[in-house]
Amino acid sequence: YNLCAGEGHSIEALLEHLLACAEVQIDVEQDPVLLRGGDVDQMIGSPERARTELAWRPTLAFAAMVRATWEASAPPPPAPIG
Repeated sequence: YNLCAGEGHSIEALLEHLLACAEVQIDVEQDPVLLRGGDVDQMIGSPERARTELAWRPTLAFAAMVRATWEASAPPPPAPIG
């Protein structure tokens, strides 16, 4: 199953959300030399099969999903000393 919301989001939007989660400011520049001409401009998955066969529906908005993923992958805070 392709569990998705049927929405498209750019790498730039993902990066902006991740930087907000990390609470850092950095300048990001796109290097045209590294762009691949054969890549598709947009790819959006369809959640229809999961909706039909599993009665599954997305429950998180994009920003909330990025935040939840960030928090789940963050290392635990250090143990207090003493």
